[in-house]
Amino acid sequence: MRPQRHPRSGVTLVELMVVLGLITALMALLLPAVQSARGSARLMQCRNNLHQIGIATHNFHAFSGKLPFSLQPLRKLLPNVEQQGLYDAMEDEANIGAWFTTPSVYLCPDDSYLEPSHGNVSYFLNGGSAIAPPNGPFEVKSIPTRTFRDFTDGLSTTALFSERLQMVWRYAEYPSVEAGRQNPLRYLWQTPLEFVPGQERELAAWCMDQNNQSQAVYPTGVGHFGSQSFPGEGSWYNHIVPPNNWAFINGPWPDRGPYPATSLHPGGVNVLMADGAVVFVSSNIGFEVWWALGSRASGDVVGEF
Repeated sequence: MRPQRHPRSGVTLVELMVVLGLITALMALLLPAVQSARGSARLMQCRNNLHQIGIATHNFHAFSGKLPFSLQPLRKLLPNVEQQGLYDAMEDEANIGAWFTTPSVYLCPDDSYLEPSHGNVSYFLNGGSAIAPPNGPFEVKSIPTRTFRDFTDGLSTTALFSERLQMVWRYAEYPSVEAGRQNPLRYLWQTPLEFVPGQERELAAWCMDQNNQSQAVYPTGVGHFGSQSFPGEGSWYNHIVPPNNWAFINGPWPDRGPYPATSLHPGGVNVLMADGAVVFVSSNIGFEVWWALGSRASGDVVGEF
C-alpha cells in the first residue's frame, strides 16, 4: 500500500520573501504617485483660494468703487468670501479672539507652519517692484484711493496677491544663524548696505549672491514687519527678487528690501493677477518680466512667463 500524501498547508520562506518583495516594490512605485497627487491637490486648493480672493477683490471694487486700503486688506475682504460673521466680530473691539481666527480660504494647505488659531494668513498684496516709492496696485497713506482704471500696464499683467511661507516672527526666539540658513525662506535677513531708489538691480544682485547669504545675519530693531497674521496684517510681498529667494531688510529699512513670494509648491508660486486669473510663476522667471508684473503703471512690456 502507498503512503497517503497530505496536502501542503503553508508557504515556504522563499515564497513569503517573494511576496513581501513584490509588495515593497509596488509601494515604492505607488508612494511617489500618491504624494504627487496630494501635492497637486494642495496646489489646486491654493489656486482656488487665490481665485476666491480675486473674486472678492472685484466684488469689493464693484461695490465701493475702489480697491481695499493696503492695511489689512484680507480683513476688509472677509464679507466677500462669505465671512461676514467673522468680519462683524472683528469690528467689535471687545472680541479680541476673532482676530486669531483664520478662514481656510486664507491658508495655503502646503504650509505646515500655519496656525489658524493664531490668526496666520498665507496671502499678501503686491507691494511693487521699486525700493521706493511703492509702485504696486494698492494705495498707501500718502496716495489717493486707487481703482482698476489706474492699472495702465493692464490688469492681466499686474500682480495683485501672492503667497508667502509663514516666517519665524521677529519677537520669537531665533535659532542660531547656522540653523536659520537650513530653512532660510522663513527668516528675515540683514543687508549691511543701504540701496537707494533706482538701485533695485544692485539690491537684487547683492541679496541673491550666495557668498553674501553665507554671511548674512538676523536683523535687529525691525518691529513686527513681516508679521503674517490678522492682528499685524499690513506687510506685503514684492517683486524686487524672483519667487522663493531670501527676504532682506535694506540697511535700516525693513520695508525697502526684497520680500519675495515664497511657497512649498515645487518650482514656483501661485500669483493672483488683477484681472482675477491665477497663474503659476516659476522661481526661475526672468528679472525684467517679474519686475514688470509687480508694477501698476510703469509702462513695462511683459513678455512670456
